[in-house]
Amino acid sequence: MGFLDSLFGSKEDGPEKIRLSELGQWIDAQTVERDKKAEKAAVPLIRKARSIACSIVEDIDDLEKAKLPKDVHKRAAKAVKSGKPSFIRSMRSALDSVDRSPDDSSEFGKVLSDSLQAIGKASVGPGRYLSLGYPEIIKSIQSSSKELLAVSDGIKEAHKPTKEHERIIGLKTAFDGYQESLAKSLNLMEILGKTRSKRSSDLERLSLIRSETEKVKKSMEGPPISDVRDSIKKYGREISSYQARIRSLISPLTRGLRKYSKVSIDQTHMISKILEDPVSGCVESGDEKLKKLLAGFLSSLEKGSIKLKDREKTLKKTSQAFDGLTDDLFESYRRSCKMLCESKRKLEKFTEFERAKSLGEKEAAIRIELDADDAEAKRMDESLKNQRRIQKELLEKIRALLQDMGYLLIE
Repeated sequence: MGFLDSLFGSKEDGPEKIRLSELGQWIDAQTVERDKKAEKAAVPLIRKARSIACSIVEDIDDLEKAKLPKDVHKRAAKAVKSGKPSFIRSMRSALDSVDRSPDDSSEFGKVLSDSLQAIGKASVGPGRYLSLGYPEIIKSIQSSSKELLAVSDGIKEAHKPTKEHERIIGLKTAFDGYQESLAKSLNLMEILGKTRSKRSSDLERLSLIRSETEKVKKSMEGPPISDVRDSIKKYGREISSYQARIRSLISPLTRGLRKYSKVSIDQTHMISKILEDPVSGCVESGDEKLKKLLAGFLSSLEKGSIKLKDREKTLKKTSQAFDGLTDDLFESYRRSCKMLCESKRKLEKFTEFERAKSLGEKEAAIRIELDADDAEAKRMDESLKNQRRIQKELLEKIRALLQDMGYLLIE
C-alpha cells in the first residue's frame, strides 16, 4: 500500500474519499511524486548535456589554437579573423553557464535553454563565416549543438505535464483560490463584526443624547422669552424705585444717627448696619425695630441729647422716615426681589436653547455615522456573499476535477 493509500484508504470499496481539510496535503504529495519522476527521467539527460558541453568546449579550444589555412580567400580570411575572438568569447560564456548550473532539472533546463539561444546568436553572428576557415571544427560544434538542443527538448519533455498532472495543476489553482477566498471571508467577517459593534455603540450614544435632549426641552417649558425679559425689566425698575425710596429717607439722617449710636449703646449694631447699607439694614430690621430706633432718635433730638446744626430739618426728616419706612414698603421690596430672581431663573432656561442646539448637532452627526455604518455593513455583506459564491464555484470545480481522477471530495 502506497503513501496515498495509507493516508486516504484504497479504492476497492468505490472512489477514494478525500477530505477538503486534507486536500492541500494530497495535492502537495501528488506534485512531489510527479517532480520525483521528472527528476529521475532528467538525470541521464543532464549528464549527457554536460558531456556534450565539454566536447564543444574542446572544439572551442581547438578553434582558438588553430591557424587559418593559407588557401582561404583574402576577403573571407578577413571576416574569419574578425569574428573568431567574439565567437569564442560568446561560446565559452554560454557553455560556462551550463557547467555551473545546478543539478535541479527544472533550473538546469532553463539555463540550458538560455545557453542554446546564446550559441545560436553566436553562430549566426560573429561565427557565420568561421566555416570558411575551419570547416571541420565548426561542423563538429554545430553537430554537438544540435545534440545539446535534443537533450534540452528531452528535459522539457520530462517536465511536460501529463493530462493527470494538468488536472493536479488545475486542482491546485482552484484550491489556492478557495483558500484565498476563505481568508478574505474571515477578514470581511472581522470587519463586519467591528462595524456592527460600532453601530451598537453609536445607537447607545444616540439614545443618551435623545434622553438629554428631552430633559433640556422640558426645562425650557414656560412663558416666551420676551415675557420673561419684560418681567426682569419691570421688577428691576420696582426694586430700584424701592431702594431709592429707602435711601432718600435714611440719607438725611446719616449724620444724626452716627451721633445717636454713641448714646444708644443697645442699638449701635443696628445703626451701623443701616449706615453701611440703608436698604438691607432697614429691610432686615423690619418696621417695628426701625420705628423704635427712629422714636428714640427723635426723642434724643427733642431733648437736646444730640447736638446738630440743622436740628429742625433733621426732626422733620426723621418724622418723614418714621412714616415712610413701613412694612408695606419692605414687603413690596422683598416681593419684587423674589419675582426678579424667579424671572432670572426662567431666563436661564432659555440659555439651554444653545445646549439643545448643540445636542441636535451631535445627534445629526451620530445619524451620519450610523448611515455610514449601515452602508459599510451592507458592502461587507455583499462582499461576503460574493466570496461565498466564489467558494461554491471553486468547490464545484475541485469536486469535478477529483471526480475525473476517480476521487470523491468530502467536506
